[in-house]
Amino acid sequence: MILRKWIAIRTRRTQKIYTCLMFVLAFAQPIYATELTCPAGIGAIAGQKPTFVKAFKDGTRVILCGDAGPGANGLAGEFDVYSVDTSGKLSASLFQVTSLETYKVYSNGDILNFDELMDGANGIPLFSRKLKCVKGDCTFSKESCIVKPPRVASQKQVLKQLQDYLSHKAATYPSQELAYLAFSCDADARKFFADPPKEFDQRLGVADQEDFGRLKAQVNRVVVAKCKYH
Repeated sequence: MILRKWIAIRTRRTQKIYTCLMFVLAFAQPIYATELTCPAGIGAIAGQKPTFVKAFKDGTRVILCGDAGPGANGLAGEFDVYSVDTSGKLSASLFQVTSLETYKVYSNGDILNFDELMDGANGIPLFSRKLKCVKGDCTFSKESCIVKPPRVASQKQVLKQLQDYLSHKAATYPSQELAYLAFSCDADARKFFADPPKEFDQRLGVADQEDFGRLKAQVNRVVVAKCKYH
C-alpha cells in the first residue's frame, strides 16, 4: 500500500516536471512551419537550399541564397539576403551582392556582420553593415567605414612602378599599393584613380579594366565617405 502511494506521487511529480519542461521548450525553440528554400535571384535558382542560415533569438531566420555561401573563412559573393519568420513567410531581398563583390559574413552574438573586402578574398575590409532582427523586423545598419590600409614602404617607388607601366617598361602596375595610398589620403594616388591617363586605359585588357573599375569605385566611396584612420 505504501509502495503504491509512493509510485503514484512520483508519477504525478514526473508528469508535472515533464509538462513544465515542454512548456518552456515551446517558448524557447520556435516551431518552424516550412523547410527553407530560396526564390530565384542573383546566383540562385528557385527551390535550392540556402548557402547560409542564421537563427535569431526572436525566431526569425536569415538566409543567404546564391552561388557561394560563407565557408570556413566566412567569404561569400553573388548572393541575396532574406529573412524568414516563424510561419515561413519570406521577405523581399534585404541586401544583394554581385559577382564583382566579396564579403566576409560572420556572426557576433545576435548580430550578423557583412564586411566588404577591397580586392576579393585577399583584400582588406573597407565597409561594414550589421543586420539585426527584433520581433520579426530585420534591418541593416548604415554602412560604416572600417578601412585600415597597410602602410606602403615607399610612395615614390609605387609611383615609379606606375610610370614604368605607362612607358611599357613593366608588365604590371602596383594596383593594391596605389589603392592603399589613396585610402591613406595620398593626393597623387587619389588623382590617378579620379582621372587615369589615357595611356593607362589603353594598356589594360578587358579583365584588367573590370578589376580597375571596381577598385576605382571603392576608392571613390572611401573618399566620399571621408573615412578616418587611426
